[in-house]
Amino acid sequence: MSFLTFTRAAREEALSRTGKKEDDFPFLRTIHAICYRQLAISQDQIIRPTDLRAFGKAIGIKLTGSNTDPWIEEFERGYESPTRDDILLQANHCGRHRGILLKEALERSSTEIDYKYARWFTKAYRDWKSAEGMLDYTDLLSSYLEYGQPLDIDVMFVDEAQDLSKLQWEVVNKLGANAKRWYICGDDDQSIFNWAGADSNVFQDLVADKVEVLGQSYRVSKAVHKNAMSIVTRIKHRIAKDYSPTASEGEVANVGYLRALDFKEKTFILFRNHYRGQELSRQLKDIGVPFIGHGSPLLDIDVRAALLGWIHLIKNNQVEVKLARRMVKYASRNLVQDHASDYFKNGNLLTSDDMFLRRPKRDEWDKFMDRLPGRETLMACVKKVGLFYTANPKVELMSIHQSKGREAHTVVLDTEMSRATWESYMTSPDDEHRVFYVGGTRAKEKLFYLLPDGNLSYRV
Repeated sequence: MSFLTFTRAAREEALSRTGKKEDDFPFLRTIHAICYRQLAISQDQIIRPTDLRAFGKAIGIKLTGSNTDPWIEEFERGYESPTRDDILLQANHCGRHRGILLKEALERSSTEIDYKYARWFTKAYRDWKSAEGMLDYTDLLSSYLEYGQPLDIDVMFVDEAQDLSKLQWEVVNKLGANAKRWYICGDDDQSIFNWAGADSNVFQDLVADKVEVLGQSYRVSKAVHKNAMSIVTRIKHRIAKDYSPTASEGEVANVGYLRALDFKEKTFILFRNHYRGQELSRQLKDIGVPFIGHGSPLLDIDVRAALLGWIHLIKNNQVEVKLARRMVKYASRNLVQDHASDYFKNGNLLTSDDMFLRRPKRDEWDKFMDRLPGRETLMACVKKVGLFYTANPKVELMSIHQSKGREAHTVVLDTEMSRATWESYMTSPDDEHRVFYVGGTRAKEKLFYLLPDGNLSYRV
């Protein structure tokens, strides 16, 4: 059996529901990961962000390294604004996913780029990969089509099928060529990657022996469901479907400022364009709300682990090695024991005497770990909510695309968008209806629309 997922998060969720280990399901993976395994290549052959930046520097252009693939980019990218060359590289990927020529891919891009320059870039990029013996994420798919073999399976499951591109469908069809039964799972109302090369029409046009609509949502409350239906029914080309909400009443409301919310429950703050992520990050820091996302030191799991380690150390005078490592990483060189790292190999627990020259007091975390990044931000958060809730933030700031497949008790949906997105919304509204439908349905109980600062926004 093979179960192909769209993201690693979806794969981990699917595996957790089986209650079994990874080795029990070798073909429960993302499409890229399956191709990687079937080609039997090494990790060193896959292009990393640092490789892209080095390539760009070598030929005199600027690549941030965050745009390694249209799909991977949206789920895992940093928040640095994309350069013209990032956008050109994305157009390169999109054209290959769609099976169209470079010129047509450029015409579909949001940024005007000279065709001669694009041809020069494309050749330089192709020659560099060939000389270095490296593959990007799209190469994994095309190389599998050329050299890979079908899986030895009887049953094929394909998750999030509405977001597959032409190239990905070709890969999926080859992977499952030996399968006797196919199960295709998806929702065309949640097709939000058409801009990146996905083709929801393929999913909508599939002919199946049986079509089953899951008629009960175990996530969205009545209020969130009602709001979602008001959005999704605006989509002109869709497969009609009905489903029921949970028994909870829930809440949907408008809010003018983030400071008007209490953030007592797990909360996603979702934005449409990355420049809005920067602004929302600034607002959260201004009001002292700890969060995971752009501009927050808590985005680094090591920072959160160091703070959590401090809590354990103060409470029990001992801490697990895996947390102690993070604490020592950020510890003041004037207070840490010279031999502290020696204890990492000799047990599972360390005491304060093992790590520091003197026993710390409860509120000295910032003094003992004075190399923590963003200390001023962390201190403001600790002052407002305490150390525990700073180390375990309830708020995550991310793009709507990054939230795909996830859920939270409360969602704050930022409706403002860039001019390019707004102009696309005016000419092709279905794509934005789907995006905001996905964003709103991440909420289990409460959904708040953050009112825009300007006139360019989604019309709720």
